[in-house]
Amino acid sequence: MLSHQILGAMATLKLHRRARAILVFILLVTLLHSSTISGWSKCFLVAHDWGAIIGWYLCLFRPDRVKAYLCLSVPYLPRNPEIKPVEGMKLAFGEDYYICRFQEPGSD
Repeated sequence: MLSHQILGAMATLKLHRRARAILVFILLVTLLHSSTISGWSKCFLVAHDWGAIIGWYLCLFRPDRVKAYLCLSVPYLPRNPEIKPVEGMKLAFGEDYYICRFQEPGSD
């Protein structure tokens, strides 16, 4: 079993959007590297909350490395050019949904 902690995830919200996107790929490479040095060619991946987003990307970009994926609390949300992700969550779940409540006014 290999456990990754995404420490400081909330601090990354202050980064520019491009920097956050690059950070996601750095986390993916770190996860792939850790599983490789552990001797696993495929993994049974379990992820929760912000880590679930990284898990979805791993499944999308390297399906050959994932045997199965168990995602807790974050559904797969493909990109929608018509609406921003948080706006979609507000429409679906309301302003009181935990992800919507963490947003800073004017941060987008």
